[in-house]
Amino acid sequence: MRARLSLALACGALLYAASARAQEMALPVDFQVSLFARVLHFDRNLDAGEGEIVVGVLFQEGFRESSRAKDQFISTMAEDLRNSALGRPVRVVPLALGGAELPRELWPTDIDVLYVAPLRAYSLRAITDASRERGILTVTGVPQYVSEGISLGLDVEAGRTRILVNRAASIAEGADLSAELLKLARIVDR
Repeated sequence: MRARLSLALACGALLYAASARAQEMALPVDFQVSLFARVLHFDRNLDAGEGEIVVGVLFQEGFRESSRAKDQFISTMAEDLRNSALGRPVRVVPLALGGAELPRELWPTDIDVLYVAPLRAYSLRAITDASRERGILTVTGVPQYVSEGISLGLDVEAGRTRILVNRAASIAEGADLSAELLKLARIVDR
């Protein structure tokens, strides 16, 4: 599994170079979905579970980049990842942010993983507080969100795809990340 993850990381840098443009996300969403499916295998809590994995996609209505990321995430998941790397079915739930506050009733209780799309003028603190309260692992394609409290992210450094891990955030969300993943990742402190 580690060899496949390393190969995926190397391929990601090539994809990024081919599609580089001004954006908050370091990698295209379709590649993010593929890599996150592999990375989630290294969370022993998800790996040990049964039934479907529910992935919430948190996006901001009215912010084009956020809505586009949500649409790409959902379509990629539907086309390519009917079953995750964990061998369990995946269900994707779009979660729209309207105003400046995060309504408590926004998140269904059965979400296992929350993908945070690019957001504009929104405090991540409300999101991370709610994810920790509910034990939901957070992931994102926006590298700076990891230093702001999201557990897992992706970036490109020196032409290579890099997994970012906010160790304190992942522990607070109840993740049990393997040492293999932590060796491959760059640990980001809050």
